[in-house]
Parts: sequence; structure tokens; C-alpha cells
Amino acid sequence: MLGTSIAAAANVTVYFLGYGLSKFHSDFISEPLKILPIYATIAMGAFIVFSIAKLSLAIALRKLAGRKPNPFDSKIRQAPKYKWKKTTEVPHDGTEAPFTKRSVRFIRGKEEAVLWHKDAKITLVRLNVPFEFEDFVELEEFIATHPREDDLDNTTGETRYSREMELFFVRHRCSDDMMHIQATDYEFLVAFAKLRKAAYAAGEASVVVAGYVLYAVVQFYNKDRKRAIRWLTSQADDYVRGSASEI
Repeated sequence: MLGTSIAAAANVTVYFLGYGLSKFHSDFISEPLKILPIYATIAMGAFIVFSIAKLSLAIALRKLAGRKPNPFDSKIRQAPKYKWKKTTEVPHDGTEAPFTKRSVRFIRGKEEAVLWHKDAKITLVRLNVPFEFEDFVELEEFIATHPREDDLDNTTGETRYSREMELFFVRHRCSDDMMHIQATDYEFLVAFAKLRKAAYAAGEASVVVAGYVLYAVVQFYNKDRKRAIRWLTSQADDYVRGSASEI
């Protein structure tokens, strides 16, 4: 619309100033009273079209000036400035698993961060960091005064296995929900612990088991907590029998 208006105004104006003026001069000499109204109309038309184009341009510029940059995209561009490397992206909520959320994952050395599309906040994937960050500047300020602890690196056995599962919950922004459920639902806590021990004994990867737990929470828990507990218990029994199923 804006381009069409400007083009029309330009064409009319060029015509009037070029060919129109020369013809106006010759016609005015021969038939002045007949020609004047016609050229007055052309001039008025050019003025109206040019005014519309000017108004359209002003409106478009005002819209552009008031348009805020997408915070999610701007923080993706911000990350490399602090040497964060983009590794994976979840393009839509529920991609590959019902508990995944649209996000971008970054790593730098042993550190990991997740940028969430929903509110453009950043999660630092560590244990015991109960808040999120507004941007990578704020994240860097925190890391500078709170170096990464070596607890996970120096831990082995089932304790490490359990902590890897906790980090999985943090990575998928489900840590708060998991802590709340475990603190308030003893039956779920028992089923969860039974599954973790059985899967660890069977040699299953910790992230796979954590995925099972989040699947039970997202798919069943809020609608039917008993079903979620039964599902976890059946998965634990399958590991004991050596026949765990897949999601």
C-alpha cells in the first residue's frame, strides 16, 4: 500500500512537472479558459496522492519506531558475545516428548544454560540455583561470583545418578514441580525412588529414567495421580524383570 501510493504520487508529479508543464504552456496560449480547469484538477490530484503517500509513510515509520525487538531472538544473538555455543533447539512445545518446551540450549565448557521462548528468561543448569536470569549479562554476573561447584564431577554411584536426574528436571524447567510433588506426595516419592533404584541397577541411563518420571507427571499426574504412580511402579517392575518399556 505504501509503495503503491508513493509510486503513484511520483508518476503523477513527474508527469505534471515535465510533459504537463510544456503542454500546459502551449495549450494555455491557444485555449486558456478550456485548459485551466483540467490542469487545476491534475494538480489537485497530484497533491492529494502525494499527501496520502506522505501520511502512509509517517504511519509506517511510527509503527516501526514503536515495534519492540523480540527478546528471545535478541538473547540468541547476545549469547555468542559471552562465548555461549548454541547446541540444540526445541522448535515447539511437546517436540519429541510431552514435557519439552520451546527453547534453545547453550553450553560453555562444563556450564549449560537454556533460553526459554515463553518469557525469554534463562535457566542455568545447576543444582540449587532457585531463580532464572533476565539476560546473559545477568547470568555472567552470577557466574563470576558463584563458580561452578565440583560436587557432580566428584560424585559417583547412585548419588551421581540421582543428581543427573535432578539436572534433567532443571534442564526441562520442571525442577520446581518435581520438588513440590515429592515434598507433598509420599506415594509418588516412593514410586519414584523405586524406579530410580531399579533402573540404576539395570544400567539404564539416568536421562532416560528422568524422562519417564516427567512423562508420568505431565501426562497423568494432574488428572489422575494414582495412574501416574501406577505407571512409575510398573516401569520399576519392568526393570526388575529386565523388560522396561519405551515412552
